[in-house]
Amino acid sequence: MKLRYSLQVMTVALGLGVASAGAVHAQASDAPASDAPAGGTQLSPADQQFIQDASQSDATEIAASKIALKNSRDPRVKKFAQQMIADHTKLSRSMAALTAKKRVPAAPAADSALVGKLQTLKGQQFDEAYVEQVGVEAHQRAVDLFQQQSQSGTDPQLKAAAARELPIIQHHLEMAKQLAGTMKGSSYERKSCRGLPMEDSLMQITFSDDKPTFDDANLTVRFMARVDGEPVVCAITVEALEDHFGAESPLESALMEAFDKGRNRIRSVCAEALDQNNGEDVILHSGLFRVEGMEPDRGTAA
Repeated sequence: MKLRYSLQVMTVALGLGVASAGAVHAQASDAPASDAPAGGTQLSPADQQFIQDASQSDATEIAASKIALKNSRDPRVKKFAQQMIADHTKLSRSMAALTAKKRVPAAPAADSALVGKLQTLKGQQFDEAYVEQVGVEAHQRAVDLFQQQSQSGTDPQLKAAAARELPIIQHHLEMAKQLAGTMKGSSYERKSCRGLPMEDSLMQITFSDDKPTFDDANLTVRFMARVDGEPVVCAITVEALEDHFGAESPLESALMEAFDKGRNRIRSVCAEALDQNNGEDVILHSGLFRVEGMEPDRGTAA
């Protein structure tokens, strides 16, 4: 009798154990997988590559533009760089928020080769490299990248984000092209006294088209230049204008006429003097124009 009772108890216990295990298994099957991507979609390799490229593009623009604030002395370049930092910081945050939802790790590391190169440059060389390689070329690549994603991306959210941000990047590209054109148009091509290119110079020298002023106290005609974006006062003596540019008298009207006729030659010699003087104020005396190959015809524009 005892044996029959013990067998019945064991049978009931085993039955309960099986039922319990079945319930646990059912619960585990119904639970969602913890590593399933949010949104229930798996990004294609092309969509994932877009995230990586877009993230690096933003990081490079930000890093390079921060260098521009330190290495450039041109206020136009600095203004452009400040806007790039502000805009690409917003774009980067927007992309980071979207990739977090997709559970795709972004790689916001900047282009180390390009950033490293820019860190070694100063003045005009930096401005030219930054505007051309970061402002124009990098933004052109970004426009192509976002345009392709907006047209052929497979993830609807990434496709919409690319279409939304594309006009901003296109505007950046147009800004960079305009800046590059302005810099090339206003930069004065400096020549040495013998007419050779000043290849070793790192300074960017431009001249204002404002009317020069006559300083009767010092018998000079003053005009403004900018060296790496900073204003510099330049002057040419009355004697130099009389000896080399056909000023018939020390009267202001005669001096201004001579200055206008010799403006190109005066600027050329002034650029050379500024370069040799480390961008400090200069006064152009008559002797500076008595160099072989520099003497213009009397009374004519150089």
